[in-house]
Amino acid sequence: MTGAISRSDAGKAVDQLLAGLPEGQAQAAPNIDTSFEPRTVLLHLPDAEKTTLGLLGQLPPTAEGGDLTDLLALSFFGRSGSGPLFDAVRTELRASYGFQAGFTNYDRATRIMFIAGEVETEKLAEAADLVRTTYEAFRAAPDLTGLDDLRRGMAEGTERNVLYVDVAARTMLELALDDRSPGDAPRLGELLESVTAQDVQERLASVFPSGDDLIVVAASPDASALPGACVITKFEQVVQCP
Repeated sequence: MTGAISRSDAGKAVDQLLAGLPEGQAQAAPNIDTSFEPRTVLLHLPDAEKTTLGLLGQLPPTAEGGDLTDLLALSFFGRSGSGPLFDAVRTELRASYGFQAGFTNYDRATRIMFIAGEVETEKLAEAADLVRTTYEAFRAAPDLTGLDDLRRGMAEGTERNVLYVDVAARTMLELALDDRSPGDAPRLGELLESVTAQDVQERLASVFPSGDDLIVVAASPDASALPGACVITKFEQVVQCP
């Protein structure tokens, strides 16, 4: 069903849709033991057409707050055309087909920061070092010139996006799962607009992992493209890497 609908009619439609569902039993959350000890791993894929590089680190759970500041920090770092990441890998090294930085929830307690993209195979090792040093320079002493424009644009985009029912519903669910008020969903643009450059700088220094603490992973057709890496051929073999 598409088009305008009243709140009352929408509620009746949802009740009718869900009326026949079984109640089921509550599922206990699995006890997941995660490790973010720094290591370097290369997944050897002989038939791969391109090489992919990723750097991973851990951030505090979203339930602790600060995630909007993290989003702004990583968006500024990885913004296309003028961000530190783009300047280093695409402009300086000319090795990248496209890079991005962001974060995602693995579960409610584990949030992963990532920097990832495709690189030229023969420049993999150089790109891995450059991304790490570029990230650490940004984390330790960021030049946040232009942050205001980015923040304003992101805030305006957030305000528009949260008007969509699917975006609003997912946002409210994420807030509820973190024991935060779902009523904050319509205000996320406003909350994002209130983040300052000092907030970003302090957050980078206090909770973001250092460059030396990042996990480096790559998938490449060349098993020797990343010297010193633990080379595996299947994902499950990663537990054997030191």
